[in-house]
Amino acid sequence: MQVHRAAKRYAKMLYDLASEDGQAEKMNSIMTSLSKLLLANAELSAFVKNCALPSKVRMDILSALFEKRCGELFWKFLRFLEVKRRIVLLEHIAFSYSQIYMKANGMADALIKTPFVLDAGQQTSVQKHLERKLSGKVALMAAEDASLIGGFTILMDWTLYDLSVSGMLESLKRNSLNT
Repeated sequence: MQVHRAAKRYAKMLYDLASEDGQAEKMNSIMTSLSKLLLANAELSAFVKNCALPSKVRMDILSALFEKRCGELFWKFLRFLEVKRRIVLLEHIAFSYSQIYMKANGMADALIKTPFVLDAGQQTSVQKHLERKLSGKVALMAAEDASLIGGFTILMDWTLYDLSVSGMLESLKRNSLNT
């Protein structure tokens, strides 16, 4: 997953607003939960990416899901994204916000995708390995992506480390077409 440049800008804007109001930590909690929710709930993820619904209908659904649960700043931000037709970037914005927050607080955030669900022991092992490599604290989120065939991808600090079979096959295909 390549994080959209606009998503980084929106995340930075939200971080600045939340920091000014002393809500950066609370907003990070909201955005981390949102990232997990969008990864786990394909229907919500599809809804956010589907701009075919009229804006009024989308706003009513977003209101029912988030208005009372996530605080005024987040709700205003969601409305802003919907009006600007940029809510399709919400997954990337949520991830980018967490990256900005973690970096500002001396931590790193990572998303690992595997073709199967990682158990707690495997997640802990990967997390400890990353913490040793980075000499710092790492918050690891895990997601299942059957399209990877085998191996894994790690998205960390806006860099994708693709060690998946499908990524290697794609690289091989690109290299063979270029020669």
